[in-house]
Parts: sequence; structure tokens; C-alpha cells
Amino acid sequence: MINSVKNNSFGESFVSKFDIGDLVYWTEFVYGPNGYENVISYGTITDIISIPEGSRYVVMAKIVPFGQNISTNVLIHMLRKMDSKD
Repeated sequence: MINSVKNNSFGESFVSKFDIGDLVYWTEFVYGPNGYENVISYGTITDIISIPEGSRYVVMAKIVPFGQNISTNVLIHMLRKMDSKD
């Protein structure tokens, strides 16, 4: 028998791990001249939002990538905090 799951926002369990102003990084697959490449991006969280996607809400972080002025939305579960070593 399948147990019912609460209809919480996707990624809600990750929200407590991040704060506005945190320095973070995430990985994206970008198609380039040599096919798909793994690109690591870095930035600062400016807001944490929950937006409707289909039948449920998804938690995303608004991030200003380093060297850019325009923010981008990234799924919060894709983020990792930068260590002092990074």
C-alpha cells in the first residue's frame, strides 16, 4: 500500500539550510561546441521563493551570480553552500 505524502512544496526541507546572503554554488549542464559540459556557477542568495509549478509549489532561490547584475532562479535543492576553502 502506498502512503499518502503531505502536499508540501518541493524542496521545502532544504529551506532551513540557507539564508539570504549565503554564498552558494550549483552545477548546470550547458550545451557547447564539445557537447554537454558540466558548468559550476557561483552567486549570492537574495531571496527564497515558492512558486506554483503544475499541481504543487516549488521552492527556488533567487541568486545573483558573481559578475552579473541580473538575478536567476535556481531550485533550492541544487544549491551547496560555499566553504571557506571554495
